[in-house]
Amino acid sequence: MRIVQTAHDLEALKAVSRDDYRLQLERLLGASVVRSNVAEYPEDYDHSLQPGDAGYIAPHWQDHDDLAVIRRFGFASRDELISALASVAI
Repeated sequence: MRIVQTAHDLEALKAVSRDDYRLQLERLLGASVVRSNVAEYPEDYDHSLQPGDAGYIAPHWQDHDDLAVIRRFGFASRDELISALASVAI
């Protein structure tokens, strides 16, 4: 396993190992999405409540793009990263 911390490292990896490069791109794609619970809870909500308990409010999960990581590696968007990943697909 190689340590990849910069866009330069990623390009070097591409030249050395197509499989490791693809794996790194898959990891970057996963790192570009943040999942947040956007449900609204009262200020005094008891977060230990479980489904079926009176007053339980289910989480409402929403995915958000977080481009900071992929931009660090030279990609302007998730689409650009997905395209690079497709170009090295098995």
